[in-house]
Amino acid sequence: MKPNDTHRRRSCSAALASLVIALAACSGGSDSPTGGEADAKAGNEAPVPIRTPLQAPTDAKSYELMGNSVALHGDVAVVGVWDGEARKLRAFVFRHVGRDWKFEQRLQMEEQSLSPFVPGRDRIRTDGKQIAVSEHSALFVHRYDGRAWVQDFVLKREQLGPGQFEAMVVQGDRLAFMYTAGADPEEWVQTVHTYRRVAGEWKKEAELVPADGTNRGLEIFGSTLAIDGDLLVAASGSHTAGGLARGAAYVFRHGPGGWKQEARLTAADTGADPEANDRLGTSAAVSSTRILLGAPEYRDPSGNHGAIFEFLYRNGRWEPGARIVYAGAGENRFGEVLAMAGDTFVAGSPFALADWHGAAYVFRLRNAAWVSTDLAEEVPGPKQSFGFDVATDGRQAIVSSWGMAVIPIGELVPGLFPKAAEPEPKPVIRRGAAIYDLERGWQ
Repeated sequence: MKPNDTHRRRSCSAALASLVIALAACSGGSDSPTGGEADAKAGNEAPVPIRTPLQAPTDAKSYELMGNSVALHGDVAVVGVWDGEARKLRAFVFRHVGRDWKFEQRLQMEEQSLSPFVPGRDRIRTDGKQIAVSEHSALFVHRYDGRAWVQDFVLKREQLGPGQFEAMVVQGDRLAFMYTAGADPEEWVQTVHTYRRVAGEWKKEAELVPADGTNRGLEIFGSTLAIDGDLLVAASGSHTAGGLARGAAYVFRHGPGGWKQEARLTAADTGADPEANDRLGTSAAVSSTRILLGAPEYRDPSGNHGAIFEFLYRNGRWEPGARIVYAGAGENRFGEVLAMAGDTFVAGSPFALADWHGAAYVFRLRNAAWVSTDLAEEVPGPKQSFGFDVATDGRQAIVSSWGMAVIPIGELVPGLFPKAAEPEPKPVIRRGAAIYDLERGWQ
């Protein structure tokens, strides 16, 4: 069918740049590289959700930097913490009690090796009953025993061979993570490992690779993962086609015969410019019959920078759905970060607006159209990288700030420099996370 090229626009006085939502054509019929527009909306169309900042425990040290990764489900929120002194990843667990979010427990995970790198997003996940943490040298799972979070599973690099742990997801009795084997980037091999909890123990289930063999070198297959029941999405914004970083996502489904690849989703499926580095699959989210893929380097003829593409499962196949575009100027990389639950998703754009201020948005499906609003930061300012990581359970969202651009490396790794060579102090910036109540005020 041919797309309907008529559209309507709504103006607003939002402080942040507008978001435009356009339905992409499901099949052929348009000369436009974007696949045409069937409908468009712009701006804040719902009240801004109520914000509650998460407070670090009173004994937190200045070198414990909150916000590199976040997770949320029900009454449990988890915030990644980089311990600059120990050079290890920690986690602060918060619980919703009454009307307040209160600090509950610090997860130490001492078995991990010292790391010269600060782990990024996709490193902490929770389904409310367990918390999984992926660090370069090890992966940990904690379960709540009714009184405290207790570590009950550890998988170390030594058990898998030279390499490192990357993105990870956990849901119910399923755990999946990407492992990059090898030391030389040109010889890297990426594999997605799946585990299943059986009789209280995590058992290895499968090793997944793409059918086209693009899991070597800098293709970075599985650099972001998303799971929902029997569906697993392993995406890579670095997947190359014709020498360009077009990006791709691989959909696996678990059935009687185990995990099988069901689809390969690429930028070509979206009708995007075939000569562009879209980096589709830099972020990914899945919920039932819907997959969202972020393409932060996508551009359309109007100059919009960054997009999120929707794919819907119809008649036994995955087909293009909506195209959500950031309508602001500049290198905003909209679609860098994603999280979805049901008919709600949250998008983080940590490099949006002037000077890496960052931005985050929440979307809800209303009358077959995505309606959006901005999530406000407490104290807007430069280099906050607001929206660095996001998570949602559909009722609430958590958004972090992680202003890596201005953190002195001497603060990240104390003692790295001799006293006289320590970099000059720089302005203190906001790092941390906040919860947004999506139910109160937004019907």
